[in-house]
Amino acid sequence: MASNASPGGAMARAGEVAQPNGASVSTSLYSPELAALAGVVDSLISGPGADGFSEDQKRGCIACALRLPDAKILDILGRLHQLAILAWGRSSRIVETLVHRTLAVLLDVRVGAADVLVDAVEWRLARARSWRRGSRLSALAVL
Repeated sequence: MASNASPGGAMARAGEVAQPNGASVSTSLYSPELAALAGVVDSLISGPGADGFSEDQKRGCIACALRLPDAKILDILGRLHQLAILAWGRSSRIVETLVHRTLAVLLDVRVGAADVLVDAVEWRLARARSWRRGSRLSALAVL
């Protein structure tokens, strides 16, 4: 199987999310969509993927993983919100972390520690003038 490194150096195989403590947890028990999203986010959050792709390309990759026909930010945020609701219903920290990491990719936030990630995403959302107010509010609803 292919392996992906998280920003903290943890390794995760395809269909898994690398956790800050170095462990990796399978997302396949939730949906193939989440497994695909985990792989895309892992490749876009750091290294060449973070620097080599434009904002539109990153959004397109995430939209494909979420099986969305269009890469509009509001569509992506709406689907992330649906995934977050499922995570809250199952008390799934794994999916919640994946949603936070996806927002970090969309906002070009690069932070290694999971507890700092949410703060960095919130700070960037408050100041992201390239996103319309409605998009920022939708992203905050996901958090």
